[in-house]
Amino acid sequence: MDKALRNTLRNVVTQCHKELEKSVAEMLEGQFGIYASGKIDEATAMSHLSAEDQEYRSQLLVHLEHIQAGDFKAKDAAEQLIREVAAPPGSLHW
Repeated sequence: MDKALRNTLRNVVTQCHKELEKSVAEMLEGQFGIYASGKIDEATAMSHLSAEDQEYRSQLLVHLEHIQAGDFKAKDAAEQLIREVAAPPGSLHW
């Protein structure tokens, strides 16, 4: 593969990943009350979630706490969660 094509492909993949992260952030905020700023809505505000989605939200929050335990500030931990949720399986190197 020539250099120009490789660079174009890399740029497309990078842009797609940024769009995926943006979509994940919007979903976490709009559906699960988990904001990129680090703010977390109270569980009582999540009555619209199905039991399955409430369980998924709980798992997301447990993982977010795990990230924060690594000395991440709330905002940085939320951004890391977004990156991890958006990452293709087996590739957390973004």
